[in-house]
Amino acid sequence: MGINRRDSGLTQQFDQISADKYEPVEPPQLDANSPTPISLTWEERGGAGEPITMATEPISVLAWVRYPKISTHVDGHALAWTRRAVYVEWQSRGVHRLWVWASAVDRL
Repeated sequence: MGINRRDSGLTQQFDQISADKYEPVEPPQLDANSPTPISLTWEERGGAGEPITMATEPISVLAWVRYPKISTHVDGHALAWTRRAVYVEWQSRGVHRLWVWASAVDRL
């Protein structure tokens, strides 16, 4: 799959993501009441024994993202994955990146 052209601004920093730096990324909070999405833990995504595969280019996906009180579908990009989880990037008042369960992601 190619880059989703509707969100072309999302992946401009794709080449700058280091293979050992797949931590959640959040934009500066607009206000103190903005909820933060919940990423899988290091152990949930496979821990030290689980290899991470980097996408050669971002893959357009539809993913379920969990917040403290709700879940929502986001149009985004898969940047990397393990057997269990996918590192997803999407735009919502800034760029977000986090890990979700592989079963929560559908390729577009």
